Amino acid sequence: MSDLQKAQLKLAKLKYQVDDAGLKMWDGNAAPEPVYGLQLDADDHIISGTLDGTHRLDLGHSMLNDTDVLNFNIVGGEHFDFTISGFHPQTWDPTITSVAWDGHHDLLNFNWVHAGVSRVDQAFDARNHYQTILNADGIHHDVVETIHTSNVDGTITFLGLGDYLQAELQAHPGWNAITWFQHDHVFV
Repeated sequence: MSDLQKAQLKLAKLKYQVDDAGLKMWDGNAAPEPVYGLQLDADDHIISGTLDGTHRLDLGHSMLNDTDVLNFNIVGGEHFDFTISGFHPQTWDPTITSVAWDGHHDLLNFNWVHAGVSRVDQAFDARNHYQTILNADGIHHDVVETIHTSNVDGTITFLGLGDYLQAELQAHPGWNAITWFQHDHVFV
């Protein structure tokens, strides 16, 4: 099997997982509307929709899938348990500085819709519960992010992200995420 065929197979699997989770996926240059003014290319993808239920997404970067923008709605009354592999965010040491998104790494956005969150500090508190755990294989480390508000409980497990962050930074991992309230956004 050629590298192109492998990349096509991975992308087809991701599209199936996106559909199965009730989400939508667009090529970066074919999104129905611009996403936060981000400049995306055809091999970038936007995965968007409401997190609900138990699902898995394998991002698996390749020549056909360079950057993923995860645009997730956290909706009041919806509970979820997602597992995401291949998430590679831009990192920095937050004790030194924060930086703007570079356009080459994955990006995670939460849009809080009737989820009991209306301010940045509430969003930070709701999603600031993450821990690095040892993967079931006993070697690799995952990051588990727990989201809790007055009417939402959810978990996102980022497979291997603990190892990725450690390799990128070696201390104080941070990555860019956008939080939206109506039409304004801030990086947290």
